[in-house]
Amino acid sequence: MKYQCTKCSFQWEGTSYTFDNVRVHEKTHLPKNENISVRCKVCNTLKITKGLINSNGGWECKMCGNLINAQGHVITS
Repeated sequence: MKYQCTKCSFQWEGTSYTFDNVRVHEKTHLPKNENISVRCKVCNTLKITKGLINSNGGWECKMCGNLINAQGHVITS
């Protein structure tokens, strides 16, 4: 599979297992007022928010207490 972003020079080539990289990239082009969702990879909690999550790209999961990045992976515990 191949992907070329229409808004910048981002390119991706891989399998459906690595397609999350494309979804994460597309979130960088969202308007500030558009809803985005991120699922915690630890406890599967879903966070829906407007625009960017915060300045460091993370949010605190209310279920497990970990700091989660935009891909849903743990930054710190």
